[in-house]
Amino acid sequence: MYVSIRDDTAMGVDYPSLGDALKDLGLNAVEIGVWHDYKVRGLGPDENLNIGTANGLAKFKKQFSDAGIQISAFLLSNDFNAEDVDAEIAWVVQVCKAADELGVPAIRIDAYMRNQDELPFDTRMEIFSSCIKRIIEATPGSKVKLGIENHGSQGNDPEFLQACIDSVSSPRLGLTVDTANLYWRGYPVSTVDAIIKRFAPNTVHTHMKNICFPEGTKDVEREMGWGYMEYCCPLQDGDIDIKGYVEALREAGYKDDLCIEDESLGRFTKEVGKQNLRRQVEFLISLL
Repeated sequence: MYVSIRDDTAMGVDYPSLGDALKDLGLNAVEIGVWHDYKVRGLGPDENLNIGTANGLAKFKKQFSDAGIQISAFLLSNDFNAEDVDAEIAWVVQVCKAADELGVPAIRIDAYMRNQDELPFDTRMEIFSSCIKRIIEATPGSKVKLGIENHGSQGNDPEFLQACIDSVSSPRLGLTVDTANLYWRGYPVSTVDAIIKRFAPNTVHTHMKNICFPEGTKDVEREMGWGYMEYCCPLQDGDIDIKGYVEALREAGYKDDLCIEDESLGRFTKEVGKQNLRRQVEFLISLL
């Protein structure tokens, strides 16, 4: 295992560029978000590259290779219930092919779907899993893993995640386990710890973050989203058993990234935010 950071997180404290952020934090791995036009963040100031073209992909590959920076994952904000679902799947397929070319091991798949709350469980699961199957069938021989993130109300239903994994039944499909999103969903902290450890064998990518709720609200059911922006915090300051999860990942044979995604940065000054990111890098390294 190794430590990485989400590009948006690294750039959330006013570093001049992504390259400067990684250098200051002592990291050589990063998760990169991909927009629907295939634009991605480069290492330079205000620099975007297009991995949907041969020239753009080659430039992106050379830039990160020359800098010794590994892309730990691509992050996609897909919607498998979009009006033009064929275009949505084609976009994910193209990013998979780019990831293979670049040696990117995983792609974060969003569990969110338009109008998901209006659909019964079986319908939602069938729509989602059928899209994953189409992506896998369109990328035969690919080494890229697809990690469904436990994101939003649907994604934070363990039974939905398990049903998708079981339905697709492919070694390429697993989870991007976000350590705090289940806590955001309202589950007691003991339940959160149990769920993330349960899914350790299915983890293909991670988003490492934490929350510190007040006494009396930690191990009880809460309203979804309650107090999140007030109580989200740096990894080592929260309630979730990060050390125990890393141990579970190790026991499951996981060898990929622990990706920092700190959503508490807006609570602090930019300088304190940088210090918090440095502390989290040190904390995760200490667990490894």
